[in-house]
Amino acid sequence: MSEWSCWKNISKTTNCKFYCVFRIRLIDSGKNPIKIGRLLNDDEKGIMLIEKTSGIKARLGNFQRAIKNGKAAHSEGQKLYPIWDALKCKYQNCSLEYSFKKMESEHEIKIEEERLQKCYLLKYGELPPLNANMGNKIKWDNLNCDLD
Repeated sequence: MSEWSCWKNISKTTNCKFYCVFRIRLIDSGKNPIKIGRLLNDDEKGIMLIEKTSGIKARLGNFQRAIKNGKAAHSEGQKLYPIWDALKCKYQNCSLEYSFKKMESEHEIKIEEERLQKCYLLKYGELPPLNANMGNKIKWDNLNCDLD
């Protein structure tokens, strides 16, 4: 399985088209993750979203447009839109970064997205703030969370 890329500013998206899972995190002006309080444990990594795509540049572009105008085709970005200014005010000059993991097929990204979301749920008691749903192909007793 592929390794995670380094964290990159969300405005600097890669031009490649490939299958991948990606995560978006909230960072402060010093590029440190902003801790997010969750039901079971605080998320020290500041993860806002775990998602899959076959075209990361287009998907992140839609996410950014949705944050700016609330209308682009990205439901998680639309969810962030009404509170983005409040977040930037609360966490002065906060911004977003992304990291991705390349995969070989659409089947692999679906399974990996679900695995990552379920592992997050087990650790923190809820999904990342912008995620609303998760898959149901992996049985809970078959879940391997050692590979984060």
